[in-house]
Amino acid sequence: MHKVGYKVKKKVIINNIISIALASALLLYVFYKIGIQEILTNIVNTPLWALVSVFLLYMIMYHLHVLKWKYAVDTIEKVKFLDLIPIFLAGGLFNQLTPGTTCGGQPYRAVHLSNINKKDFALNLSTTMFDFATNAILHTLILVVSFFILFSFDLPMHLFASLLFALLLAISIVIITSVLIIKFEHKSKFLYEVLAIIYHFKLFHSIRKKYHSTRAFATAIFKEVHLFVKEMNFFFHDKKLLIKSALIDVIMKAIAVLQIYLLFLALGLQVGIFPILVVYSISELINFLTFTPGGIGVVEALMIGLYGAFGIPLAAAAVVTGFQRFFLYIFEFVFGYMSYIYLKEQN
Repeated sequence: MHKVGYKVKKKVIINNIISIALASALLLYVFYKIGIQEILTNIVNTPLWALVSVFLLYMIMYHLHVLKWKYAVDTIEKVKFLDLIPIFLAGGLFNQLTPGTTCGGQPYRAVHLSNINKKDFALNLSTTMFDFATNAILHTLILVVSFFILFSFDLPMHLFASLLFALLLAISIVIITSVLIIKFEHKSKFLYEVLAIIYHFKLFHSIRKKYHSTRAFATAIFKEVHLFVKEMNFFFHDKKLLIKSALIDVIMKAIAVLQIYLLFLALGLQVGIFPILVVYSISELINFLTFTPGGIGVVEALMIGLYGAFGIPLAAAAVVTGFQRFFLYIFEFVFGYMSYIYLKEQN
């Protein structure tokens, strides 16, 4: 089992390295076409106050995000704010390392939260998914507005069609996931057969050690999903929790836009809020679907191109995008990894 786990981990690392290398090559090509010297000039001309401001705004944003999660967590059992910070940051690392962001961080956070409050995994998972869901709802609304705005600009039709396809794909993933959860909730016969296949699959022999039969395994899974759905319903019927969560989501989006606005301003460019909001919202969508860890390379190239479509100088767009994404990677990868090591040593 350890050998299988090692092989899977090794394969994931190799795939990530290859995807990062390819995406980095794409980004370097974009920089080359824009002009390396012009980009370097803009980097040198970026004042220190702007970089410090972006870093501090990221700190505020992450603290707000943890606070938002804490509101949901405390409905199950109160947990200290400081205890949630490393769990949240380490979860961010797993979100970035798995295909498509937000795929691995939520279960990771739920597992470590269960170690603190001793509550069921499904209950704790519902807190992380509620956090994701409220943010996704706001983001979808912004995306719809963004596409209407983009349609009024002289954007190449193939690029617009590609972005629209990405939006529809993301919506399809959400719908399919929701349908599967409903089928689990109603103990679908088809899903019972799927669980039976998983139970007898050689790679998952540890499941057979824990559950003496397929029925016992399926019953446990259906129970977990039932708890998850029940808690999610509770969250979405809690008006105070919804209002607080939505308000924090709006503030975090405003902070993200402010970061980018300040960076452009530092380079002497007055860029409107709407272009920034449109590019940022679409970059978040692509980040959700991209194959590279954290969207490295792909998201940056797309953001630069979209800024260019709004008439923003490409060299300035490249520098602003680079700095904004660089600090994101500091929090997600560096602080995330440090938090992961800290939690590993704690356990």
